[in-house]
Amino acid sequence: MNMKFNSNIPLAVSIDPMTGHKTEFNSLDDFVRSCIDQRNFKVKPECYIHTTYVDYDCEGCNAIPYVNPENLSEVVGYAISGIVNKYDTDKSPHKLLNSQKVAWVVGATGVFANNTNKANIPYVLGTDNLELFLKIANAGEAVVFHKDIDQAYQIINAGMPDTVFRVMTGFNEPKHNLDLFVRLDESFKALQLGQIKQFFLEKINQLKHVIDPNTFIHESANHWGELLPLKRTSFIADIPYPIHAFPQITQDAIKQAAYYLHVPLALAGQTALGLMVYIAQEHAQAPSDLRTTGQPCSFGTFTIFESGGGKDETRNLLASSISDHHKKAQLKYIEDRRAFLSLPSKDRRNEQKPTNPTTLYKKGTIQGITKSISSSVHESFAWQTTEGAMVLGGYTFTSENVGESLGVINSLIDQGEISNHVRGDEEPEIITDKRFSVDLSIQAVMAKKPLHDEVLRQQGFLGRFLYAAPEPLPEQEVTKESRSIKASEDTAIIAFNELSERLKYPPHKEGDSVKGHRILFVKNDAADDKHIAFENLIKKEAAEGGKYHSIRPNALRMRQYSLRVATVLAYFTPELDCIDAKTMQGAIDLCTYSLDELIRYYSQDEETDTDLMLKWLIKQKSGKVLKSSISTHATPARLRNKNNRNDILENLCNCNYIRIEKIGGKEYVVINPILL
Repeated sequence: MNMKFNSNIPLAVSIDPMTGHKTEFNSLDDFVRSCIDQRNFKVKPECYIHTTYVDYDCEGCNAIPYVNPENLSEVVGYAISGIVNKYDTDKSPHKLLNSQKVAWVVGATGVFANNTNKANIPYVLGTDNLELFLKIANAGEAVVFHKDIDQAYQIINAGMPDTVFRVMTGFNEPKHNLDLFVRLDESFKALQLGQIKQFFLEKINQLKHVIDPNTFIHESANHWGELLPLKRTSFIADIPYPIHAFPQITQDAIKQAAYYLHVPLALAGQTALGLMVYIAQEHAQAPSDLRTTGQPCSFGTFTIFESGGGKDETRNLLASSISDHHKKAQLKYIEDRRAFLSLPSKDRRNEQKPTNPTTLYKKGTIQGITKSISSSVHESFAWQTTEGAMVLGGYTFTSENVGESLGVINSLIDQGEISNHVRGDEEPEIITDKRFSVDLSIQAVMAKKPLHDEVLRQQGFLGRFLYAAPEPLPEQEVTKESRSIKASEDTAIIAFNELSERLKYPPHKEGDSVKGHRILFVKNDAADDKHIAFENLIKKEAAEGGKYHSIRPNALRMRQYSLRVATVLAYFTPELDCIDAKTMQGAIDLCTYSLDELIRYYSQDEETDTDLMLKWLIKQKSGKVLKSSISTHATPARLRNKNNRNDILENLCNCNYIRIEKIGGKEYVVINPILL
């Protein structure tokens, strides 16, 4: 879609009433990534995008895409309607103050349509029922809505190429083209989303057969059987999480959090590590083999895990004391700001304007965050969110901003400073002697694109993170006994929260200082020996033919980032004032785990020869492909090998993706119609 608008007039604006943070959306792509749940046609939480009720949360409003009626593949806007709510953020939980029923358009108007911009669409549906439109669109089918079904047909007839079969569907018959109508009854409402595609595939094949039996061959998807998972040639097992790497207090809390919330150790460990960086980076300085003054101990954590699997609950449990302190500071700021603004203008000149205490960011853009950091009196900041897609799929990483944004983020993590002109700002943002970390949790489906983005991989952004991609644990039966357990009352959880608060407000450490307020942690001789051995191992494995060659930028950066991790671990070990051998080994184990997790993740995601063969067959854009043509035309070339080809085709046949049929004395590969 990517419809552009006048850069001086934003398409939409969202201003968070809690922090005052303003996000401007100058393209439809940016707006949709940040604000629209495309699967459910709803506005996402914490979106304050109404043009009049700017401090009302638009969460849950309906959001239906408009497309260009002359080109149904071009999305031009969204019709948004529903109830927006205003909350009293001084109360916890927030108290509802007012609601308004609203309807407005973001972008341009057109006709309601969805999935019409997909490649290789075999058919498109037109309907006059909005409820049907949403259900069909949710199933992934290309569909257009108009209140007049005959008009809906005219739209799809004019807006789609001749190669796409055009059909009407609904409860009410059209006046014209009845032979292109799929009648629905109440039983359709009971169909699951996965059954809808099969339903229309069969109905449309029936229509084609009636129209011209010689041209269209009726083939029921039911005759094929269910698509089965394709066999993979290899499987790399999960790597045990190095829980031993953490100091004892932290280690106990991670284990208890994982136990109470029934989440993997890796998820609880990454959550704790992200919090520890945020706390330690303000007060501790890591050693450096390049500079005597050391380096920031900042780095990022990147956790790939399913939605609804316990990410938020884990963070709420392990970071409760820090979150409570941060929230109280924000509420006091709101109160002080209101009092300040209520003063007469002449009196304000004699009063100090309240400063925003926000140091933890869940939403926003790097452009907005740098503006906030540059004007803040605080020193430690973190971009922490369990919805990592908001960061990696938002305005910050659009094609026109990605280079600039990467430079800013990398500089903030590496050095804690920037001095450059960020797009859209009137003057350069200058940040010095600050600390910044990034803690992202993201679903696997949303992680795939950024982790395979060559710009993010080669420019070092992804190399500044420690990774984990744990598999969810088997579901546990809920009992009254398990419901009655209060994880927040566990002594290990309490001890970690108390330690976190003591180290954050203020530090209770003694040692060499940097600029008078940060402790420089140095390596003792035994720790230095371990670090030298790790450096040499990384150099060897990052070379061509080595284990980490495919993720070379990530691996090489771990040589110095292992010192940052070690500093964070040492800072959370009350009895330490330097990095000892045990702490250094723990940091090395965490860095090695991260690199191995990346290798495992990329290996699982690599396309097998079976995947490549199936992709090539579908790309031929025909329901059947001459088997012998595989030996001369299939790509990559290794698929043409007779033995390899036959093994792959057998796998595809066994899993109901294809059949081998003889037609006119020749063997053809017939593709399951549900794939076309």
